[in-house]
Amino acid sequence: MNLIDAIRKEMGGGSACLFTPFIFTPEITAIARRLNVYSGFHTARNIFEWMLANISYIDDEKFRDSAEVFEEKIGNCAEQAFLYITIARCAGLKAGFADVSIDSHGKPVRHACSCVELERNLLVDTAYETFGINHIAYRLLDDDELSGIYSYFRKMQP
Repeated sequence: MNLIDAIRKEMGGGSACLFTPFIFTPEITAIARRLNVYSGFHTARNIFEWMLANISYIDDEKFRDSAEVFEEKIGNCAEQAFLYITIARCAGLKAGFADVSIDSHGKPVRHACSCVELERNLLVDTAYETFGINHIAYRLLDDDELSGIYSYFRKMQP
């Protein structure tokens, strides 16, 4: 049994029990339109700079989705990645979630950031405030796997 199947079983089964952290709101879509420019690289950079200017880092495990991060203007590393990915996808970029196990300094971590697919995969880490960061070890999660993990932890909240 893989991780997603185990989480579904724990939660009562079926895909209907899964939540997505990627919530597209009219406000998020408007920001994406404003930041979308002539190239994928520059759009990705614009989103990064907007995130740094508008979203503050908080070290907690509330498990906010992208709309909640946008509204509250705060998020931990994973939550900031959810919002970055949502805005990037609204802007037409292919973006995903990176689970980082060894950061760019060689330190073992429990960390997350965004990955934008351009000419090559580009890691975008708003928590480390670095565009094009070179984390040493990371794994890209597909949306199903991420939704399963997110749903499990979201359900465990008080």
